[in-house]
Amino acid sequence: MSTAEASTDVPHHNRYLRITQHQRQCQGKKSDDLGCKGVDSREPVRQNYRVNMLLELQAKKLLLDASLLHLQTAIDEMMDLRPIREASTELLDLQETLQRDVRRLRDDLEGYRDIDPRQMEKKKEEAALMKAKAEIWTTNIELLEGWLKKVLGMDPYQLECMRREYYKAEYVEGEGLKGL
Repeated sequence: MSTAEASTDVPHHNRYLRITQHQRQCQGKKSDDLGCKGVDSREPVRQNYRVNMLLELQAKKLLLDASLLHLQTAIDEMMDLRPIREASTELLDLQETLQRDVRRLRDDLEGYRDIDPRQMEKKKEEAALMKAKAEIWTTNIELLEGWLKKVLGMDPYQLECMRREYYKAEYVEGEGLKGL
């Protein structure tokens, strides 16, 4: 690492090098030469270096104090929000409990639906409608069978075989289609 690189990493490094170079120049010289005060001239240079370091450290301390104050303020704000977070957690727990209760009550209501008078009436109407439709189709089938018997001249035995083949499980021997 060169001296130029070191100076960018550590700001006081160049000052220290300059002070050291100045001390080397002043060693063994009289105060008139190079503006030095003789051998004792190193002490003021060291004193300046210490003062500069002290000033830098004080500046860093001020920055750290400001950061600490900022962090402490943020912590205090978070502590102020803790009751709100706790309350919201309690509300979320209550909401979950209430939703479970609603699901349970809906399931209970579904179980009682069969004995609800309005539901019973609705089911009776649906059953009557389905029965009427089934009777219409049964009549249509019987009319079609009669037409086939008349047009094709089928005897009852052939008609019986055709019914067994087409109606399968829905056919009762001797009666025709199963009743409703």
